[in-house]
Amino acid sequence: MKPEDVISGLRHPSPYFLCENLRDRKSAARYRVPLTSQRFAAFHAEAPDPAAGTRALAGLPTLESSAQLAAVLEGVKGLGLWAPKLAMGESGPKAQPGDHRYQAAYGSVLIFPPHEWELLRGTFANWQFDGVEAAFENLPYSFDDIVPFAGLNLSPDLWLLILRGPLAGSVCWWTHDGDSCMDEPWAADIRAWGERIHADGPDVLGGTIRFEADDSPDGPPADAELYPLEYHPDGGAN
Repeated sequence: MKPEDVISGLRHPSPYFLCENLRDRKSAARYRVPLTSQRFAAFHAEAPDPAAGTRALAGLPTLESSAQLAAVLEGVKGLGLWAPKLAMGESGPKAQPGDHRYQAAYGSVLIFPPHEWELLRGTFANWQFDGVEAAFENLPYSFDDIVPFAGLNLSPDLWLLILRGPLAGSVCWWTHDGDSCMDEPWAADIRAWGERIHADGPDVLGGTIRFEADDSPDGPPADAELYPLEYHPDGGAN
């Protein structure tokens, strides 16, 4: 199984977002932001631990979603979806570490390397202000039954793979602003998650993602704040 067998959008030849400029809402002008996907060894940790990633993958229960996720990760590397293509150089982001554009260049949706899952679980737990037990009290799975495998860049919001119970193999959605989908599947499995991501397009980003003028080949104003309105699978500039 290859990554594109799970996330068919990886086969889209020249994807792009069609964006408006939030700094000039009266304008009807629209600007393309060509997109790409990219591998990364680590997002949260500077020193990745491939052995920990291998153990985390091996510890998943036998589910079709487990096999799908392993295929997407191609071992222990993460995958950034919808990264601004023009922000990338031959060896990675053109921006330097510490610049917000460096983080943005990872992608709009991040599939995290498995060695970071435990760190993400801790971050997720810290967001449960009434305690983890209270957060899962009325759910058909527990905190120990989740893997926070993907999330939005520049946001704490996460997609959770459910490992055990009646929702085993499905994907649920948690957001810090209260619009979570935790008691029923957001997607039936990882493949369905990938299909929904691309079908819903910018709607899944919850308004958190913006792009800059340099991310578009269409000559927006230098101070443009480009907000994605539509996803297109083909036709973006190279």
